[in-house]
Amino acid sequence: MELGKKEDVLAKVKDELKDKFEGHYAKGDHRLYLNVKKEAIRNCIRLLFESMKARLSTISAVDLGDRFEVVYHLTFDEFNLVVNVKCSTPKIEAKIDSVTGIVEGASWIEREIKDLFGIEFVGHPNPERLILPDEWPGDWTGGEYPLRKRR
Repeated sequence: MELGKKEDVLAKVKDELKDKFEGHYAKGDHRLYLNVKKEAIRNCIRLLFESMKARLSTISAVDLGDRFEVVYHLTFDEFNLVVNVKCSTPKIEAKIDSVTGIVEGASWIEREIKDLFGIEFVGHPNPERLILPDEWPGDWTGGEYPLRKRR
């Protein structure tokens, strides 16, 4: 498949994820946002990174009150295209599968998000704290997190 347009990326992701694909929108010619169910995040990242040769730029998280949104920012440098893959997890069960086994560079970013938001990346090979000191109040399942909104 000749990549070059966001429509090509969109079609391939929709075809691969089927009912796990929740929607999309675009901003201009060079930025595409994909919404996927959290159980499809590994398949989506594998497709974009391994099969389509995108580069993971970073991962971010947003506290939306009752849920977290995790955004994987991938770049197709040769086509000047940024693809943002978004998935959500309820705050009461803040868990998303780790993509570190697919993209080794995701390791520290996932650990950082775990420290700051309390989102567990299931299957992470080294889920130790990265930023917060060991004496930070509470543990990851019931403690305080610097970037969580206060109720």
